[in-house]
Parts: sequence; structure tokens; C-alpha cells
Amino acid sequence: MKENRENTPEPELLKNEVVQLIGGEPQILFLMSGGIAPVVDKEGNVKRLRATTIFDGDFADGNAYGYLGGVYRMLAAAEMAKLFPNAPIITNSIDNQTKTSHAKVYAQQLEKHGVDPKRITLQEKSRSTRDEFKEMVMMAVDNDWKGPIAMVTNDYHIERSVVTFVKLGTLLGNDDPEFRQILNEFYARDIKVLFVSAEKVLGIVNPKYKDFFGKLKTREPFAGNIALREKMEASGVKALQDNTYTKRF
Repeated sequence: MKENRENTPEPELLKNEVVQLIGGEPQILFLMSGGIAPVVDKEGNVKRLRATTIFDGDFADGNAYGYLGGVYRMLAAAEMAKLFPNAPIITNSIDNQTKTSHAKVYAQQLEKHGVDPKRITLQEKSRSTRDEFKEMVMMAVDNDWKGPIAMVTNDYHIERSVVTFVKLGTLLGNDDPEFRQILNEFYARDIKVLFVSAEKVLGIVNPKYKDFFGKLKTREPFAGNIALREKMEASGVKALQDNTYTKRF
């Protein structure tokens, strides 16, 4: 039967569109870290920490990573939490040098956007994309997750995330027999993993986002930062495919 869009309640319609976009209905929302940045007062004192935005990544601030935009991962996860109210949410990672919990910062922002803190679990062991996948696999096996598991990240990060996941056994399993066994168990359970573009989800929830993200690629300094990030991602993908990947980001 053809769907009657006029009679479909908006939340249900949005849910259906997101499910179609990402390829399934997630049972777990795994919010990958997109970095954190300080909020400072006029005297330069740090008031609090937040997820990175479009304003983080400018070379003028000494950031060589280009555009990060982690806040859009958080916003997309908050919107998906409304559409999939039974899905637990995992926030991730900790800073390798400062030991600051990215997971806690993202969880706090999710709460400010209406997510029940009881739904949120902090995963504070990972320090890189591949670490996040390792912890996801271990949590899935330990907690008997059935899936699908939605890995919520930025659009620029999708390809490297997919290749990292495919290569996880090579990246981590060869030197860690215990994890290799857990990974094999994960594969045996045939748990579906969905790779979710935060920007595309937000574009469905609010079409203004689609226009906003399009304009970012034509305006400086954002366009240059995005281009830098995409170049770095492409380099990472090639290294993964060539089995020469050594960077921990």
C-alpha cells in the first residue's frame, strides 16, 4: 500500500525517512566523538567545555585538523533519540593528553537537548576512531546487543569509519588475541552496524540544515577547513586500504 504522507503524523514520517536514509531502525545510538573545545570568558578563563562547532578548526587558532563539527553529531543523536525513544545512547572517548572526558561533555549537551540521562552510558576508554569501534564491539558482545547499532558521526567521517570497521581485525586483532576472539563472536552474531551522517539526519529533521551545510562549503574560513578535513580523511582511507595506517585519530 502506498504511504499516505498527509495522514502520517510528523514524528512517524520523520522516523520513516531517517530509517530509509540510514538503512534500518537502530536499537543502539553510538555517538562518536567529534572533539571538544573550551568556552572562555573575556579574560580567557575556561567556563565550560562543549562539542566542536564550525568555528573550531581555523588555522588561526593553531588547529591543524580542519573542520570537526562534533556538535552536529550530538544534535543528530538528540533528534534520533526522539524518533527512537527506546534506544540507549552511548557517548564516547577521552582526551589522550588532558584525560578530559569527551563522553561526559557530549552527554551533558544531550541532556540540555532533552535526552533523559538514564538513557546515556559513558564510554571513556577510547581515544580514536578505531578505539571507538573496538569498544562498540566489546560492549555489543558483553551486553548481548541485537542491533542495528547506529554509529552517529559527521558526513566527512563516514568513509573512514566504514573502512576502519572493515579493517578492525587487522588494525587491532592481530596483536590482541582476546579482542580477536570477541570480534569473531561479534561477526558470528551478525549484528548490523549503520553508519549515520549527522548532517543528512539533521537535513531531514529541519531542511534549513541542508541549506546551511551547503553554504559552509562556499564560505571562508569554513570552506578551507572542510577541504582540509576531507583531504585528511581521504589520506586516512588510503592508508587503511594500503595497510599503512598508523595515526590514532
